[in-house]
Amino acid sequence: MRAAIAESDTLRGLLIPRGSCLRGGSPMQVRLWEAETLRVRYSACVLYEQFETPQLFQNSCEFARNQGHLLWSSHVQGMFAARETGHEQVRTYIKALKEALVQEAEMAAAAQ
Repeated sequence: MRAAIAESDTLRGLLIPRGSCLRGGSPMQVRLWEAETLRVRYSACVLYEQFETPQLFQNSCEFARNQGHLLWSSHVQGMFAARETGHEQVRTYIKALKEALVQEAEMAAAAQ
């Protein structure tokens, strides 16, 4: 699933129309609001969710983090967002990891 994580310079210059008057604490409130909007950034990303096992989620999330692609993660929801530029690398890793986990499970079942 492709998504966007916020990044914002788009609201700069839209704060106070010329010729308008602000009362009392309003200029401070506008500055605080602007500071809050400037800490958010939009980045093209891919959302990874619905992992078969917690181990698959944790390993995939850690791989994305180590490669510098991780933008956001939620261990509670079992999902993470990675940079779109790293999608192929993360996807390839997840496929290989799934195959390895399946082989591990088959070997464990055969040993019993």
